[in-house]
Amino acid sequence: MGGGQKGLESAIVCLLVLGLVLEQVQVEGVDCGANPFKVACFNSCLLGPSTVFQCADFCACRLPAGLASVRSSDEPNAIEYCSLGCRSSVCDNMINTADNSTEEMKLYVKRCGVACDSFCKGDTLLASLDD
Repeated sequence: MGGGQKGLESAIVCLLVLGLVLEQVQVEGVDCGANPFKVACFNSCLLGPSTVFQCADFCACRLPAGLASVRSSDEPNAIEYCSLGCRSSVCDNMINTADNSTEEMKLYVKRCGVACDSFCKGDTLLASLDD
């Protein structure tokens, strides 16, 4: 198995892990109650460029205390530490387990970092492997 194939597999695993984490935030994190219109509003809002925070406010859904506290005055620090933790646990694992000398692998690691930044800022979109 070549280094490029191994890098691609690592990138896919990275995106799958981030997708699972994002799914947990969406399912367990935001409470729109039993109102199907609020749920539909929130889910359709997430399809656009809006953040979880913006969609929750717009659709009158409640964020849990832990997620809502990210919007406090320490938000830049919280985002920075979240991104740093994500990169060190997910993206660095890609570097350590694959041949990171290829240009393709460097691109995957960079996109993993972008995905971590998007996740930590509350965005629900992950970096695409297709540009």
